[in-house]
Amino acid sequence: MYTFIYIGEGLKPPVFYYGIDSKSPTLMPGEGSLDGQNEMGVSMLGDTYPIYKTTQIPIIIT
Repeated sequence: MYTFIYIGEGLKPPVFYYGIDSKSPTLMPGEGSLDGQNEMGVSMLGDTYPIYKTTQIPIIIT
C-alpha cells in the first residue's frame, strides 16, 4: 500500500500521474486525484518482489 500526501502550498492539482517501480519487471503507472482530501492510497497487486522498510522505491509523480 502506498499513500500519496499533498504537502505543497496553494491549489492542489486536479489530477496527477504516477509511476511506481517496486522491483517488478514493469513500472506500475496510474492516475490519481485528491478530490477534497490531502492524501490518496494506492495498492499494488500481482507478482512483485518482497519490499522491506529499508527498500528504496523509485516513484515519479507529474
